[in-house]
Amino acid sequence: EETELLALADRDRDGARAAWQRSLAGKDTPWARRNLAVLAWEDKDHEQAAQLYGQACKLEPGLLPLAVEAGERLLEAGRAAAWLELVGGLRPQVQSAGRVRLLAARGALAVKDFGRVQALFDHGIVVDDLREGEQALSALWFEFHEQRLSAAEGVPVDAALKERVRHDYPVPAELDFRMS
Repeated sequence: EETELLALADRDRDGARAAWQRSLAGKDTPWARRNLAVLAWEDKDHEQAAQLYGQACKLEPGLLPLAVEAGERLLEAGRAAAWLELVGGLRPQVQSAGRVRLLAARGALAVKDFGRVQALFDHGIVVDDLREGEQALSALWFEFHEQRLSAAEGVPVDAALKERVRHDYPVPAELDFRMS
């Protein structure tokens, strides 16, 4: 893949794409599929990118950085169900990684699987690479309660419901990495 990376480094996107496609014709690798997914994503072809990320993860289900990147892209593309299905095929140590669990919870929330999100909170979550000030966990906490209450009570997620959630469901200290 050195040739492909050099082509991309020289901003020859078409050359890089062609080289990665030739690489796939010779041997199906997760790296060629991942790199083609990146190009598809940059070209705003999110459907193609999602397919390629999924294929790359199936070829290498034990690689945490690939799973995280795929999860982020699939969720950004609105493919939460596809992400959740993909998580099920990852190796157990990847599935149990905090960042993957966080992304799985975001996916579950997107498909309104409140029980799965609640289970994540009930069992605890530690995201090893969470940075000070990162609001991913607190945002998930608030969004979960907003959507859960909205569905249960038949009310919209509006400013009043958001204020109520922030008052009635404060973020537990172990999930709160917001800067005060």
